[in-house]
Amino acid sequence: MAFLASCLIPLRATSAAPSPVPVESRPASELGPLIITATRQPTREADTPASVTVVRAEDVLDGQHRINLSEALARVPGVFVQNRHNYAQDLQVSSRGFGSRASFGIRGLRLYVDDVPVTFPDGQGQGAVIPLAAVQTIEVLRGPWAGAYGNSAGGVIQVNTQPVAGSPRWAIDGFGGPDAMQRLGFRASGSTDMLAGYLDVNRFSTAGFRAHSATRRTQLFSRVEIPLSWGLSTSNLVLTGIALDQPDTQDPLGLADAEWRASPRSAGANAVLFNTRKSVRHRQIGATLNAEVGQQTWRLTGYAGTREVEQYLATSVAAQSSATSSGGVVDLSREFGGMQLSTSGSALRTLWTAGLEWDGAVEQRRGFENFVGVGASTRLGVRGRERRNEESRTNSAAAYLQTRGDLSDRVAWMGSVRTSQISMRTDDRFIAPANPDDSGLVTYRAQTPSAGFTYTASPTTQLTASFGVGMETPTAAELAYRADGSAGLNFSLRPSRSRQFESGVRWQPGATTFLRIVSFEIQSENEIVPALSIGGRASFQNAGATRRRGIEVGLEHSSRENWSANLALTHLDARFVAPFTQASAVGGASVARTIPTGNRIPATPPSSAFVELAWRKGMPGTSLALEANARSALFADDANSVRAPGHVQLNLRLMVAGGWSGRRVQTFLRVDNLANVSSVGSVIVNEANGRFFEPSPGRRLSLGVSITHP
Repeated sequence: MAFLASCLIPLRATSAAPSPVPVESRPASELGPLIITATRQPTREADTPASVTVVRAEDVLDGQHRINLSEALARVPGVFVQNRHNYAQDLQVSSRGFGSRASFGIRGLRLYVDDVPVTFPDGQGQGAVIPLAAVQTIEVLRGPWAGAYGNSAGGVIQVNTQPVAGSPRWAIDGFGGPDAMQRLGFRASGSTDMLAGYLDVNRFSTAGFRAHSATRRTQLFSRVEIPLSWGLSTSNLVLTGIALDQPDTQDPLGLADAEWRASPRSAGANAVLFNTRKSVRHRQIGATLNAEVGQQTWRLTGYAGTREVEQYLATSVAAQSSATSSGGVVDLSREFGGMQLSTSGSALRTLWTAGLEWDGAVEQRRGFENFVGVGASTRLGVRGRERRNEESRTNSAAAYLQTRGDLSDRVAWMGSVRTSQISMRTDDRFIAPANPDDSGLVTYRAQTPSAGFTYTASPTTQLTASFGVGMETPTAAELAYRADGSAGLNFSLRPSRSRQFESGVRWQPGATTFLRIVSFEIQSENEIVPALSIGGRASFQNAGATRRRGIEVGLEHSSRENWSANLALTHLDARFVAPFTQASAVGGASVARTIPTGNRIPATPPSSAFVELAWRKGMPGTSLALEANARSALFADDANSVRAPGHVQLNLRLMVAGGWSGRRVQTFLRVDNLANVSSVGSVIVNEANGRFFEPSPGRRLSLGVSITHP
């Protein structure tokens, strides 16, 4: 993991950086100072030119379902989350447009939990494994400095889990809602002189808002902290574990425009016929050793895990007749791991951080027909003959150096350079007539520098400016096939490279108001876009140049009278600025079409907003909050031929907290989509059959309770 580390810390704050204020002890009227810990050394946000938003624990936990990241990230300007309400495909999260093409998983952003990656080295992340109920803060880094984290870092989401309690503590919580939706969780923590531990277990299930969309999911997160005494150093060892079991999650597929408007609760064509579903099993452990030797700090992180996926698609029997078809059942088994070493110190009035990283993954991917039998005896939605068998290896290695210093009492500078190499190799083990050997190797290399300045205009105002270079390689799945159907990896697919510029102002006149305004421009070459989805295979290609321009506004304000307001506004103009030719599926055949200059990048709304107005009485006491989520219309394909309408959705939540036999009890009532607005939660970009839309549910009421002891 590339750490912004001490290069983000001004020299005048090396040892006096303030500690984070515990969530439960922070007065409702106090907002700051914001402490960034994803840097691996605490630093105030005001001391760095990077664009970082911190989502606090109360924003994730209080009156929230704690099911997925959309609940927490809505309040982050520049970040757009499409909630598919389809647990077979995970969320689609984009930062300033990076990641908007993802049809499953999270791409274009790097994800970390307690400094351990939950993004694979090829750039595909898994948001479902993040333990939301254990969150202390979520730090979202956007803009030029995200490129310092390496491949596919259009943004970085760093999750920090809750500190371990000194005395034994346990809590149970849960909620119930429509469509048999329910979650039950248990948390426990405590410490001794030898170690401290934290355990979080959650079970979630629902019959599904749409037909054929039931799921059940069990998550586990654990954290153990062990203090170490090595004479010359102060150190500790942190062990973490993540587990996710999500068997037979039904996939309702997408709907056409007329279908979602007429019947938003329906499943897509062939979803029931082929019993489309997905099973996921994820296991991951991590270990981080921290040590301070004199004035120098060291950090060594290692992690390893396995991920197993079985997915039944709605690929037609006819489409699988091609000799090159991989079938309609995906069977994937992945082993992954890595190590990261960093060290920080200071010299000649300059703070520096240097690091080495290695990440690797071995993936066994097999494909089977999703039917058995012929003619009238054909059974669909079952595993049939093998049609694919290959092993893929991805390795990523990187080194980086970052520095930080002061030019004067008012001007601070930052600098960073990173060199990365990512290689992907596939060994084909399924070779047949008309389906030749698809083995191959491809290697990508890049140097990604960043630079930035902070000018302190007054004790309450900072001006910032940054520049950075980034790279996003294709994922292993995006390299698998060529658009023309020929054998071999898609060696013509090149990594996307971007140049990012941003400037901003931060204003904090006191502890109750914080305003951030950032303007940015991103110029990219070789943008990776879907090329063709036909016959059970999805292929990708490079578009021409793209340009993203935008403004982000974030405002937090709280009054002494227990009122608070939160505002996140984003304007994003994301367009193709050079024409390119794209294949499209028409009547089962590939037809070329030209995407003209000026078309908007799909799944990027020009405007989006989050507004929250809350009232609190007492600590913890009673709270009432009204949320508004709004976005403008967005296109679903590169041709800009289909769009999802914009909408405004209101949510209301009421929380009442008190005590009972020495225990803290919180109850909440939540009404989502208060005005019962019909809307699209997500679009499936460039869906070949025209079923682009995944609708959102109407008005929904849920009730929840949590009990904490002591």
